[in-house]
Amino acid sequence: MGCVYISYAAGPAGGPRIRRPEGPGNHSTIRAEPRNGVLWATIDNPPIDLIDERFAADLISLLDDTDTHGSVRVAVFRSGDPDFFIPHVDLDRIAEYAAMAATSGGPDDSSRGTLFRRLGEARPVTIAVLEGRARGAGAELLYACDMRCASAEHAVIGQPDAG
Repeated sequence: MGCVYISYAAGPAGGPRIRRPEGPGNHSTIRAEPRNGVLWATIDNPPIDLIDERFAADLISLLDDTDTHGSVRVAVFRSGDPDFFIPHVDLDRIAEYAAMAATSGGPDDSSRGTLFRRLGEARPVTIAVLEGRARGAGAELLYACDMRCASAEHAVIGQPDAG
């Protein structure tokens, strides 16, 4: 099965990205745009889309919404930053991120992988579109999705924790 490379505009060339206001379907770190059964989830957590507790809370909320509302059949995750697709967790906020990620499992589950297991078990088919760098926890988020599409020109995946 082939994969189609999906391109998107991250903002005017050389200009700032335009952020949508928070509201239904939008979170502080993920812009969600449902269209015809497909949820386009654009990760937008400047400066370089690191995973922190706000992103973890937004992802959990987004996944809860897709489980509650059966209209979303596919969720496509992409980054609003052309250079990065989650390069890792915010190392200054690991405790906060881990505590928030644990809420997606159960009271006895506090592993970092809990959030990604929740993503892997999501009701809609999940697709990650990779343009830029995904390292560490960002690579793990890619692996948790059902499918991954990568730009041959710009995609970089790294797993520094393997050592």
